Amino acid sequence: MSPTEIAFEQFCLFPKERLVLKSGRPIQIGSRAFDILSVLLDHPGLVVPKQELIARVWPNTTLDEANLTVHMTNLRRALATSGATDRLIVNVPGRGYLLTASVEARTKRLNFPEPRSELIGRAGALEALSRLLSSKRFITIVGEGGIGKTSTALAVGQRAMKAFDREVYFVDLASIGDAGQLSVALRAAFSREASSGDTIRDICVALNDARVLLILDNCEHVSDLAASVALAILKSCPGVQLLATSREPLRTEGEHVYRLLSLDVPPPSSNFSTDETLGYAAARMFADCVASRLGEFDLADRDAPFIGVICRRLDGLPLGIELAARRVASFGVRGLTTRLENDLDILMGGCRREIPRHQSLKSTFDWSYALLGETERRVLRRLAVFDGVFAQRSASTLLGDIHADDSEIVDILAQLVTKCLVVALDVGGSEPSYRLLNTTRAYARKKLIEAESDLILRCRDEELSVIPALYFQADTA
Repeated sequence: MSPTEIAFEQFCLFPKERLVLKSGRPIQIGSRAFDILSVLLDHPGLVVPKQELIARVWPNTTLDEANLTVHMTNLRRALATSGATDRLIVNVPGRGYLLTASVEARTKRLNFPEPRSELIGRAGALEALSRLLSSKRFITIVGEGGIGKTSTALAVGQRAMKAFDREVYFVDLASIGDAGQLSVALRAAFSREASSGDTIRDICVALNDARVLLILDNCEHVSDLAASVALAILKSCPGVQLLATSREPLRTEGEHVYRLLSLDVPPPSSNFSTDETLGYAAARMFADCVASRLGEFDLADRDAPFIGVICRRLDGLPLGIELAARRVASFGVRGLTTRLENDLDILMGGCRREIPRHQSLKSTFDWSYALLGETERRVLRRLAVFDGVFAQRSASTLLGDIHADDSEIVDILAQLVTKCLVVALDVGGSEPSYRLLNTTRAYARKKLIEAESDLILRCRDEELSVIPALYFQADTA
């Protein structure tokens, strides 16, 4: 039986669909480059002579070796751009080319990526989502960037394998920009060819009587498209359930929204022991990340309060905690605490991660910021002047030149709350109150300085009471 997929390193090649995926995401690869790769995968660990490659890829054609070299260069560039090492395909002078990776040919799709790391502090979320799957057909996990939506969805999918007889499929929409690209990703996930030209209809027909869990990851930038696909599948396939992740709800029929919260953090205290501190998920994750980075990490009681400060400063955001842990080797725990108390910029720089928008806090917020309308961007930037909780009345004063009508300002605030960029608080007052997470505020302040420095000067000259002095001390000194 011919294999339906051929796995090597973090890649999978699908002969029938003529697709190459990296960790579930399609990569761009030319037709000839695909054929060359297919031949190399047929001979893993063996040198394939150049003339054999030419005969297999260009049958019944006389071709100069220089043409093979050009297409081989394109293939190696496509794999390298997607994270492969330079030594994946080796040129053996005078003989041919060698694929160095171990290769696994499969006749049954393995539709699910392996979890990247242990999931910390999400036991309650996993239990809640597993219960919801028993009664809801369509669930969307919603939360801000870097909160851990993908990791949580993968863990839920792993748990659901037995209930769905391993028919759990994962489709990452992060690189999807239109319906055509989504069709490619769905065909790859379900190993289906489009017989009618309508991939969604073909998949609905194929899954009509199936019991399947489909996970659609990173839907926020194509929310309308994802919503229409979800609705079509739910209406046509009674045995299919959907789990989506997004920075905002998809707002479609049958959707049940689950809001994923930050990890719990140690409360302010100078007397917490190591064990007490590690009882909080954010601190435990920080310690684990530092240990994996340094090889070991013994948390002393004298350092425990500082880790609490770090976790609170980062609002228990898993991505922020991971990025901060990488800085311990440079600054130490206490030095990192001091730096984060004054400025979060050291976390805005990058590190190497599989998902580009998670390589830094800046790239994570850039992704969310780009999805906002211009008015939403202006409002978010302005709100960064509040260094803590602010009331709706104060926001209205600050935003009066954008929207004179309070109801319009409330609507914009509600939209930003929905998009997980503003936190709505229940503080028992007579009017709504809000706050920005520290990481969101740090990003928005930078954007404000870039875009509206005139506002800063005007607010300072007029001494508006809603503008905290700390803002000017921190960012315009």
